[in-house]
Amino acid sequence: MEWHIWVNFWGRAVSNAAMADERKHWYAEYRNGVWDIILDGQKRRFFQPDVDATKAAESLIAFVDGIGMHETLEPRRFSPKRQIELLEQHLSTLLQQ
Repeated sequence: MEWHIWVNFWGRAVSNAAMADERKHWYAEYRNGVWDIILDGQKRRFFQPDVDATKAAESLIAFVDGIGMHETLEPRRFSPKRQIELLEQHLSTLLQQ
């Protein structure tokens, strides 16, 4: 249900300046938070040191948004278990080997 709310919010933000500003603000904070987590993971040697944290944060956020969109459109195909499998696969590109 949460993703249905996000999709509705994104749609409304396209034509509502106040909602668009809120979306921009929220995503800026979200990106910064994910970026901080990736940098911390690199310092702790969980993530590969040569990964660009900015690109990795943007990629991860886009990936999660895409999973949420697909879950909204095809919930049977994108079960919670499937979502976790896909996310773990995506995250494995960041992890130290």
